Amino acid sequence: MEANTMKKINNCSLMIVLIVLIITSCKENFFEHFPPGQISDNTLEGAKGAETVLTGAYSALSGFQVSAFNSMEIGTDNRLFGSIAADDGYAGSHIGDRPKVWTHELYQVLPTNVCEEYRWKYVYDGVSRANDALKLINEAENNGELSAEKAKKMKAEARFIRGWLHYNQKIVFKYIPYITLNLENPVSDMPYTKAEMENPSKVPNMTSEDNEIDTWRLIEGDIKYAVDNLPEKQEEIGRVDKYAAEVLLARVFLMQGKYAEVKPLLIDIIENSGAELVEHFYWNYDIVHNNNKESLFEIQSFTNSNGIATQNSFNTGLGVMPRKLGGWGLYQISLQTVNAFQVNEQGLPLENWDKHPFKHSYGILSTEEFHPSEELVDPRLDWTVGRRGIPFLGWGIHIGSGYVRDPAFGGVFNSKKHMFSFEENGKERPSTMYSGSSTQNIRKFRLGHVYLWMAEVETNEGNFESARWYINKLRERASNHVVMGKCYSYEFNDDLDPNVNWDEPAANYKIGLYRTEDFNTKDKAWRAIQIETFLETAAEGLRFFDLRRWEEHGNFNFSMVEWMNNYIENDWKQYRPFLKEAQAFFDEEDKYFPIPQRAVDDQPGIIKQNPNFR
Repeated sequence: MEANTMKKINNCSLMIVLIVLIITSCKENFFEHFPPGQISDNTLEGAKGAETVLTGAYSALSGFQVSAFNSMEIGTDNRLFGSIAADDGYAGSHIGDRPKVWTHELYQVLPTNVCEEYRWKYVYDGVSRANDALKLINEAENNGELSAEKAKKMKAEARFIRGWLHYNQKIVFKYIPYITLNLENPVSDMPYTKAEMENPSKVPNMTSEDNEIDTWRLIEGDIKYAVDNLPEKQEEIGRVDKYAAEVLLARVFLMQGKYAEVKPLLIDIIENSGAELVEHFYWNYDIVHNNNKESLFEIQSFTNSNGIATQNSFNTGLGVMPRKLGGWGLYQISLQTVNAFQVNEQGLPLENWDKHPFKHSYGILSTEEFHPSEELVDPRLDWTVGRRGIPFLGWGIHIGSGYVRDPAFGGVFNSKKHMFSFEENGKERPSTMYSGSSTQNIRKFRLGHVYLWMAEVETNEGNFESARWYINKLRERASNHVVMGKCYSYEFNDDLDPNVNWDEPAANYKIGLYRTEDFNTKDKAWRAIQIETFLETAAEGLRFFDLRRWEEHGNFNFSMVEWMNNYIENDWKQYRPFLKEAQAFFDEEDKYFPIPQRAVDDQPGIIKQNPNFR
């Protein structure tokens, strides 16, 4: 995506229309179009109407349209399904808050869970918008109001959105209908009849024998069209371009283990997109570096002209903000994540790091004495995790349990990747903005991800030196900046300022590069890639799906079920003992989530439940 201008698609007039589209497209039926009498074809017709509806479809990229507070639970950033359900995140807050989220930590999710219902509903709402845009684009082209070239580009944008949203449903639910309205179908041999395609409520999510429909090839078809017809660079930031489509298509192939198809896409991105690693690891998460040179696919956080959040602004303020700073303390970081950042004397990840608990302040009041660990850690730890005794993005020193709403439930670590800094508050994030939202974008895919995936591809082909190069480039970048501010106060009281030397690193940081002998077999290379992926992408909503695809397609000995149950056991032994009584356990059926019961009830015989949840 273009990154050298701050021009955005959410100018005032466009955003007024976008907000109207969001508000009026909340639907009772999962597959309705814009409600009659509110947004109609004669209100939005011609080239202008097509452009307006397409812009409205962009707001659906995030996967939620009701409220910013749904973002953690249902959005396509996948904090719930990709991190809380994995080993890198917790629900956070307190034990009585959002049990619908917490059940995903216990792997006790029922088809009646409202998170699954909202995810299904609002992502398919976005699909409806993409299809409505395609309908209007075709009409405007046929009427001569849009040139063939302009129409092709707009259709590529709409089909990217449609493919992206179906991809997100596929990785969560597995058994999904692919809704096209028989418009710009992704393949010529669609697995549905014409009558089914033209009536979304008749499109099945399984075959008549209750088998999975191959909707992966339909996702591929839409994204391939986007790759072939989007420009290499858009004039407006926020609009997807060829390289956004290529990185998404690479991810789609990666989820299926199609490494041969992944490689040429990644090579083209590396050689021709112009993307570069940013100098500072954390620049991929702060507000001031939105749309930076590393970003390839970035979902924009929209606000209106006076700084008040729209429904498409993300819940990175009040919800994720620690209790001490006035927030709710949602979405906390796991001890497993923190353990992963421990390193040896060479600055490489510890062997058996998951069995080596990092020193933490669980069960210790902020007013009680606690000395943070002096062990060596990867510098990315303190750009990813808020922990006791370490500066917290300019808001002061993190004081441990006093920062957290319910330490016994959510532990004592906070997310930094989803939090704006003190300096950004009131600047890049307007002070008039509603406190539940932020102008922080979701940098969904970036060059750092491409390097990780390229390392996987090269390892599968036996090119270990090439794989090592990509991993070491990320580690070199991670060494560029460390958190500064060594705290020499070990008890925290509100009336006393902590003693901090701001010219000294906050912890003992060390990061080394892999040597040839560390990376000369497939087993060594895969283990290095797995941990590097964790360190580079923790808390980004990717972890659950990476663990699953590594078992299915990783070409090395790995069991997701075994890994997750070891994590659960480590968590209650090392950190949160209540998990044992809660009987958390991960099974084969937990690799996908149940189809919402409401969808099954609303479309009997058409939408059927995942066999593992019947």
